[in-house]
Amino acid sequence: MKLPTLWIRAAFAAGIAIAGRWPGSPRLWAVSAGLGILVGGLLCAWFKTWRHWVTVAWDCALFAWAGIGGLAASLERATVL
Repeated sequence: MKLPTLWIRAAFAAGIAIAGRWPGSPRLWAVSAGLGILVGGLLCAWFKTWRHWVTVAWDCALFAWAGIGGLAASLERATVL
């Protein structure tokens, strides 16, 4: 059961790394995280009978975790300044 947390941690770290190299506003990262959550929820609701909906949900969740990582990094940078 450690594998799902590994992917979440990797996505979170990727968001932090991307935010370090490409600094954006915290609003951009919040929107990207919200979009990942919203699209994942909508796809799961619409394609609930679809055979591979779990893969799409995981992709959207990892995108959302990357957005949350970028948001955390940009908020930390904003509070230091």
